[in-house]
Amino acid sequence: MATNDKTKKVLKITLPIVAALVVAILAIAFFWGTLIPSYRPLHEAKAGDVRVACVGDSITYGTLVFGWPFKTYPETLGKKLGDGYTVNNYGYPGACAQEDSDKPYKSLAVYKKSKEFLPNIVIMMLGTNDTREVNRKGIELYKRDYSLLIDEYLNLSSLPTVILMAPPPAWPFLGKVGYHIGASMLENEIHETVLAIGEEKGLTVIDLWTTFNGKKDLFTDGVHPTASGAEVLAETVFNKLQSTVLKAA
Repeated sequence: MATNDKTKKVLKITLPIVAALVVAILAIAFFWGTLIPSYRPLHEAKAGDVRVACVGDSITYGTLVFGWPFKTYPETLGKKLGDGYTVNNYGYPGACAQEDSDKPYKSLAVYKKSKEFLPNIVIMMLGTNDTREVNRKGIELYKRDYSLLIDEYLNLSSLPTVILMAPPPAWPFLGKVGYHIGASMLENEIHETVLAIGEEKGLTVIDLWTTFNGKKDLFTDGVHPTASGAEVLAETVFNKLQSTVLKAA
């Protein structure tokens, strides 16, 4: 009897510890990319593959996507496209289009890597972090710098097809929109400016604002898509590629 009581006491102490360790290991495994944003698995393209570069911020990168990196939109898109395509994720949390911001995309190592990849297709989505309080310097600066960044890809020797994505909405979480993001600016200025840039440059634009409007349940914290949200995003991009770029090819 005494032995059983002792065993029960040991189990009572150790089981919660083991459970906590398991949860911690799973959390690290699933959210590794959120913890170390400079890390991302990149795929080496096989000869003849169509190379697709997904350029963007944390939404592209897959921050808070349960199952990172396998459930991010670029990885899911790669699976949908299948053999003959190599899709790489060049998103970076906090990245901005504006050069005079707290984290310009052009200053990041992934920017250089994305160009060295010599993509045939570039899918770009930047603007959400440009609405953060610290980066609100006028929509004209955003438009100018984003246009210049887009030109950097258009002028690559691989002559890629560039597709723009107007960012999705941002919703309050626990009473306010997180990360000091300006939801109103995102809706009324960034959205319209991305559409305008696309029209001016003759580029296809995927309107994620329309895709996700009213679908707050597909976002973990009002800003970052869930795994289901990333699946919807990937499906949206895949369908657009099917109806435009791939159809033309």
